[in-house]
Amino acid sequence: MSNIIKTKISPVESLEWRYATKKFDNTKRISDSDFKEILKTLQLAPSSYGLQPFEFWVIEDETLRAELKERAFNQPQVTDASHLILFLSRTDFAETDIDKFIELSQEVRDIPNEQAQQYAEMMKGAVLSKSTRDIEEWTSLQTYLAIGQTLKVAA
Repeated sequence: MSNIIKTKISPVESLEWRYATKKFDNTKRISDSDFKEILKTLQLAPSSYGLQPFEFWVIEDETLRAELKERAFNQPQVTDASHLILFLSRTDFAETDIDKFIELSQEVRDIPNEQAQQYAEMMKGAVLSKSTRDIEEWTSLQTYLAIGQTLKVAA
């Protein structure tokens, strides 16, 4: 059974409720089913062109969490929260990532090859024409979209 009290509230009400948690009760855990739902929404997170140029890691190892806590200015939330998700912006985003996305899109959505290739060329022109610094900034902004969605779902 979930530790979370489930009530039907509107998306706006959930946003009004959410707040930054400064202290966690480390004896309580998010249920497996609730956490799986959060992870599923991360897989579905919006991003420009649907490319999702980010990764997220679930950190379960207590030793690693303790090391991360040190690097996070000793914030107790890193070790006290029942779950820790680390969001990473991709800094190595490349043409092959767009090609893989197009292949998957064609497979899943049955998009005609010509249409898929036109979309791929448009994305490559828009994304890969950026400087390395601009690509890093773009990927970090896409990561913030995923973080925002995660916070909304968790609320």
